[in-house]
Amino acid sequence: FPTRRSSDLVYDHDQSGYGSPRAIPCRTRQRGVAVKATAMLCDFAQLSSDGKLTVIGAGITRIATLVAEPPLVLNFALAALVEVPWDQTNRPHRLHIELVFDGNEGGAQKIPLPNTNPADEGSFVAEFNAGRGPEMVPGESSLLPIALPFFGIALPAPGGYSFKLTVGNDELAHVPFQARIINQFGFRAA
Repeated sequence: FPTRRSSDLVYDHDQSGYGSPRAIPCRTRQRGVAVKATAMLCDFAQLSSDGKLTVIGAGITRIATLVAEPPLVLNFALAALVEVPWDQTNRPHRLHIELVFDGNEGGAQKIPLPNTNPADEGSFVAEFNAGRGPEMVPGESSLLPIALPFFGIALPAPGGYSFKLTVGNDELAHVPFQARIINQFGFRAA
């Protein structure tokens, strides 16, 4: 059941349990049961037409570029598997993803994500509702895979960044990484 489409990369499961998912890494409590997730940066992530997540080059914590001056233009993807418990299916959840630069002395700085709705202030925002397929047994969880490519994203400076994932007012997860400049010989310049 579609709720709101904040990006063409986000979809809902239909009642059959098939179809493309729309969610992202999160952990939230509603009625005492947690929505859980695993998230990571990778070289490439993609969802197949039957909802499977393909991830290549997973577990990135440092990203480098040969560009000597900021902005740093980088290519990577954010991949996640969200587990929605049986009692959290067939109900709406709201997810926010934002990118934060931790490397300046003035505190954390939010970096606007490309191709987001202007009303969402540079964050990726999605509402999702994982359905219960007729083949599911009581107590079975639904898995919702996520693939968000960030190819050609411009970061303002070298340093520490993290994707922050929230549902409601709760920060559920963050995926930290370092962005660096290297010279042609592979030595870190900044």
